[in-house]
Amino acid sequence: MAFAVELAESGVPALVPDLLGFEERQRDAIDPQLAESRDAQDLLDGGSTLQGIHTRDIAMATSWLEACDEVQGPLGIVGHSLGGQVGLFNLACDPRLRAGVLSCGIGTLESFEREGISHNPAWFVPNLRKAGDAHLVAQAIEDQRVLIVAGQQDPLFPFQDVQGLVNSFREGVADFVPFEGGHAFPSVQRRHAVSWLKSRLAAARSTP
Repeated sequence: MAFAVELAESGVPALVPDLLGFEERQRDAIDPQLAESRDAQDLLDGGSTLQGIHTRDIAMATSWLEACDEVQGPLGIVGHSLGGQVGLFNLACDPRLRAGVLSCGIGTLESFEREGISHNPAWFVPNLRKAGDAHLVAQAIEDQRVLIVAGQQDPLFPFQDVQGLVNSFREGVADFVPFEGGHAFPSVQRRHAVSWLKSRLAAARSTP
């Protein structure tokens, strides 16, 4: 939400929807992690996934923005941590999003297992690792632009694996901004991200 304020102050309209398991859509405030896991388990039992619900909900928000008279021009997505993860999947699934900023939110399932890193349950899409891991998702992004911001000491996303994932994007899609630090979205990188997003959306506006 803080980043959305910075976007709005720079002249970019911003919508901040609650994902399932958070804020008003959190069903257990006492143990939110357990509640999120229960949401994921219930969805799997019904043949869906938590990541699928996140992706669908952002697509619905995108449709709402498209229909909003006050919002003009191409749309983008920005996210940190889980937000970056959700941004990755939505860019891969929804070409209406012309550009995206992914901060400390992308990695590989292989690295999580190898390093024993616990992540939010939405990451664990059935058969994703077997099908190509997050590299498959990255390669599905076409004719869009992505800015990837990553802390070189981020304990949740081993940096070498992040670099490998960045290399999986199609040529000309991804810009990579590593920084000295951990799981954060520092002010210097945020200011760069705002400028980057505005310029990419402006370029998309002028492209037929």
